[in-house]
Amino acid sequence: VTYDLDPNNSLYASYTSIFKYNTNPGKNGQPLPATLGNNYEVGWKGEWYNGDLNASVALFQIDQKNTAINSRQRLTDGTNRFYFEPMTLQSRGLDAEISGKLTDQWQMFAGYTYNKREYTGSAGNIVRGEEFNKQTPRHMLRVYGNYRLPGEAHAWTLGAGVRTQSSTGSGWDVRAKGATIWDANVQYDVSPDLSVNLIVRNLTDRYYYENNGIRSHGYGNFYGEPRTVILSTSWKF
Repeated sequence: VTYDLDPNNSLYASYTSIFKYNTNPGKNGQPLPATLGNNYEVGWKGEWYNGDLNASVALFQIDQKNTAINSRQRLTDGTNRFYFEPMTLQSRGLDAEISGKLTDQWQMFAGYTYNKREYTGSAGNIVRGEEFNKQTPRHMLRVYGNYRLPGEAHAWTLGAGVRTQSSTGSGWDVRAKGATIWDANVQYDVSPDLSVNLIVRNLTDRYYYENNGIRSHGYGNFYGEPRTVILSTSWKF
């Protein structure tokens, strides 16, 4: 449902139900019941200067039940498989963004996400209120900007950005401190169709760890990307 306050501002609300068939075995060896849930979101969106500047703020909440959580205990049916516990959980938070042109030369993007995740029930060694998906930070902030130089130097564009996040954890409760990473880039337009771009990621060569839920199922911390330099060209035709 969307309601337009005026030509530039609108409010919205959305609801989605969740159904996911479960193949994970429970304590008795039989598949767990299907995962059910609800997803709620309300927010505001704004657009100005013919779409050149956009902003949004959203509040969200996701409730689930019968979500399969690995008990780290094995079945006694001779298969040596882990069995899973059905769990209820909740994720709620805020997402805010602003992007577009501040001037004809200056473009920017800024975004902030807050996400609190916790179990709303207890089972096995899991206690109500405990955090899940520990590899996901609770706070994330991203700010990027590009500025095209004026006058005779208009072929040059300078860019910089920062991404910062709060601490994360692995499945073994090994915490990784939060990190702030700076990036930068310089672009030169050789012609309207040909440009050269120099990108530097992790400009200060920050030494940090990151936790990836895909690698090793989120059960370890890995070195973050060191300083990386990329030179690229772009040709439009």
